[in-house]
Amino acid sequence: MPPAKRMKTATVREEKLPPDATTGIGLLTTIRHETISLDLPASCSDNNTWHGVFLPTIAHAAGGENIDPWFIDDNSLITILLKAWRVVYAGKPSLKHCIDAVFHASKRALYRWRAGFGSAAMMMTTNVMSSNPAAFLTYEQRSAFAKYYLYKNRFLFKNDSSNDKKFGKAGLPVEWTGMWQSPSILQIFAAHLDYTRGRVSVEALGSEEQLSRVALALSAAAVKRTLRLLSTGEMSFEVTTAVAKGKKKVIRKSETQASNSDLWKVMISNNEDFSESLWGYDSRMFLTAINRIPAENMLEIEKSAEPFMATATDHTEINSVDDIDIDAEYVDLLNFR
Repeated sequence: MPPAKRMKTATVREEKLPPDATTGIGLLTTIRHETISLDLPASCSDNNTWHGVFLPTIAHAAGGENIDPWFIDDNSLITILLKAWRVVYAGKPSLKHCIDAVFHASKRALYRWRAGFGSAAMMMTTNVMSSNPAAFLTYEQRSAFAKYYLYKNRFLFKNDSSNDKKFGKAGLPVEWTGMWQSPSILQIFAAHLDYTRGRVSVEALGSEEQLSRVALALSAAAVKRTLRLLSTGEMSFEVTTAVAKGKKKVIRKSETQASNSDLWKVMISNNEDFSESLWGYDSRMFLTAINRIPAENMLEIEKSAEPFMATATDHTEINSVDDIDIDAEYVDLLNFR
């Protein structure tokens, strides 16, 4: 559906930076207020190009490398938009006449994209809880489950059979392995990969070589946030008993159906959004570690996430962790395994 007609008083900028070499479009920098139209050209949505191609291309760039997980400055975003627009729309319609609308719509889309990591993690956790109602009916049961996986970031690992990262039973050395490849991480990461599947390659952005490191960091932070809320009781569930036979209840996005047909609806306390102010620090710490993963290992992680998408390891050690600015809680995450 085309966006509703709307006018908005927005902050725009007057003094132009040097224009893009091929489009002649410059970004305005001196602040003033004026009423502008935020309607996208109707042709943007032809063949689902806006939602199916352009926005996934932008999200792929935002979830890639050398980007702050929570913030893309306006100049950088404009650069991404110019280069992506040229490839996706071949300059038709002209971006020169709709740059304000594209800019604001893209920023809103990126906000929803980031929020989607938190929503996906909550629904994944709700599915886990509702899959075994008897084991997770009480706060104590759910809290114990969450604390188990929060212990030393256990939730990041595919193999965590020992009681500790370093030692198993009788003091025998056992390492947790498969970091960044736990089913919980891969499921959230796969949601990003699935969303960006319709993207196109933008050579000027180096998009083919761009690995989704930021998206992996946001996936890890979203899972940790959900487990933290579960451990403290700030995330709970409203369970609705199955309706009488023959009466079908509509399942909403915030609900999942348990094995006994009850509906579990997730409940979150106020002021616990998946936001930069609350989870920016953790996501950046995760990204510091993820940035040190060799490219070939990142490709393996992406392949491991593919089975969790709608469609259908042997890792090398990395360099020393000396001189890396990262908290002690996260230092061992630099030793990729």
